[in-house]
Amino acid sequence: MANRMKIILALSFFAFFLAGCAEKNVEEDPRLSSPKATYDLWLDASLRGDLPASLDFVTKESKKFVDLQAKNRDVFMQRLVKNAKEFKKFEIVDTKIKKDRAVVLTRGPKGATIAVPFKKDPDGWKVDLLAMFTM
Repeated sequence: MANRMKIILALSFFAFFLAGCAEKNVEEDPRLSSPKATYDLWLDASLRGDLPASLDFVTKESKKFVDLQAKNRDVFMQRLVKNAKEFKKFEIVDTKIKKDRAVVLTRGPKGATIAVPFKKDPDGWKVDLLAMFTM
């Protein structure tokens, strides 16, 4: 009976240790501390036409959406860069955060307003392209 208790105690300490290690791996990325910061990083990567870097700032669901567009990747990249150039002209008007969702409201030079949706992932705020394309 005592050996069984020792084994259970050892296993629980090991499980506690593993849980602690797992938590450290999903620390929030300081670059993604706010929707605005993520928006700026995503926009800069998109302007460079760097799809892998751009995808670092979008949700997992959005990455799956982009993968579905793989056959049209050239068209997607052209649109991404073109849209990023347009978005660069927009000013951020407001940021609204509600729990694990956020929206960055932007206004263009001609008065057009666009809402950019965000979702809080374990490592920080990410652009929710899927929500953006289905709005």
